[in-house]
Amino acid sequence: MFHVRHWSFAATNRGDADLAVTLLRSRLRQSSIRSDASLTLSIRGQLASQYLRMDKPEQALEQLDMALSGISGQTDITSAVTVARHLAYYHFYCGHVTAAFRVLRPPLEQALRQGYRRPVYLGGDVSGNAGGL
Repeated sequence: MFHVRHWSFAATNRGDADLAVTLLRSRLRQSSIRSDASLTLSIRGQLASQYLRMDKPEQALEQLDMALSGISGQTDITSAVTVARHLAYYHFYCGHVTAAFRVLRPPLEQALRQGYRRPVYLGGDVSGNAGGL
């Protein structure tokens, strides 16, 4: 079975951004009812990313703010990296490349310490050498 993010990406690629948002918001309600905190954080990040693709940064920031308020020391590293990635995308979208790097670096370093490897994000150097950022 496909995850809602796949369906929302498909809707976006078909040019139906509103359907993508509807799919994500529907799944968000379901995950909230089930008290699935990790899934809720992930979907809020996906929704924020979708809003940025729709040129709606205010709605994106609202979703990111809610996601960030749900992150704690008990949050799994996957959710923490996912939310940080979407927040970095928000900063990048707004033209704040250095802020994007600063937001993303700490959770990626934590992920490395915990042995979490995601080649797309961790294949490069997170030691501070970000190509002159």
